[in-house]
Amino acid sequence: MADFSVMPKMLPALPQAFGNLKDVFRSAADSIAGRKNALGLNPVKNALVIMVDGLGWHNLNDHLGHAPFLRRYVQKSSKGYCGFPSTTAASIVSFATGVTPSQHGFIGYRIFDRAKNQSVNLLTGLDESSVDAYIHVESEFAKHQQAIVISRSEYEHSGFSAATFPGAKFIGENSLDARFAKAIDELNSGSGKLIYLYVPELDQTAHRFGSRSMKWIEWLELLDALTKNLVESCSKGRGIILTADHGVIDVPAQNHIYLDDCADLNDVLDVGGDPRASFIYFPGNTDLVAKQSALSDWIGELGHVLNISELLDSGLYSEAVLKHTEIFPDLVVLPKNGTASYDRRFAKPASLQMIGQHGGITEQEIAIPVLRLGDYSSSLLVP
Repeated sequence: MADFSVMPKMLPALPQAFGNLKDVFRSAADSIAGRKNALGLNPVKNALVIMVDGLGWHNLNDHLGHAPFLRRYVQKSSKGYCGFPSTTAASIVSFATGVTPSQHGFIGYRIFDRAKNQSVNLLTGLDESSVDAYIHVESEFAKHQQAIVISRSEYEHSGFSAATFPGAKFIGENSLDARFAKAIDELNSGSGKLIYLYVPELDQTAHRFGSRSMKWIEWLELLDALTKNLVESCSKGRGIILTADHGVIDVPAQNHIYLDDCADLNDVLDVGGDPRASFIYFPGNTDLVAKQSALSDWIGELGHVLNISELLDSGLYSEAVLKHTEIFPDLVVLPKNGTASYDRRFAKPASLQMIGQHGGITEQEIAIPVLRLGDYSSSLLVP
């Protein structure tokens, strides 16, 4: 094993607002109807939520000099949190449904379905017909007659879109500029619209080049300029929230932990999840107590190895997750900050090249911005 600095074995305490990303979209929907809502948002004619994939609270705050418009709205009370794991599949379904991953069933990025004896990518591996086996609650989009999604064209007929945006009007635009232009048009016309604008470019760039790279900063600068233009172009009675599904940390290749080097994992069925939250699956007759002890000894101070009881006790999942027995991992590895765990028998080569990572429970990964713009900027902030 590499000689990394040691970390305390005790998990960090979760913030009181852990998982409140699930309240954002539902609050916007309630504000259109003039109902009280978790975020205390003012009543508006139309609402827009901008989901910037991977723009964590700390990623934004570390680069406020490149986001002069968004900087005006960054304050302590505009910090929110995603849930566990801090990954797109779990977070955006929580955002869309208003419940936790334990409840909605998208418990991670990549899982192993014991009933089907196969690995399943919950973000990109489902189609419109297979997604119903994994989503267990109704999306807020299905409840709103004028729900609109503005995203990249290739996402329109994906299984993930079917799970999160059923029944919504889909507007596909591949350039970020065009997506923002469509958002302005929809926001300023009619009333009763609940609009979702998806920005995947920063997350994609962070994975490839890192969240501190100039390429990432260029995307942040463009996002800032487009958001400024959108806010200045919107009519009265329009509320806007800018948020994210998780943050990103950069992990150099020399800080990779290769689980396939551990002899006690030679009989695993699959290793899924994310490199910052590895899901380990064993055959049904495995002595999990012995496996956890051996893996914990092997990984030492480089990470935590948690079983289902410890995940529940720590608050990362609730007991509702126990109904997803066919897909829940036997053990979860949480590498220390600055490291990532892979099993090269199951990881794709492109994954091994990623710099930007997420999935874990560090402040950098779970803290997200919840910025109130437009007519929401005068909303009372709820602690």
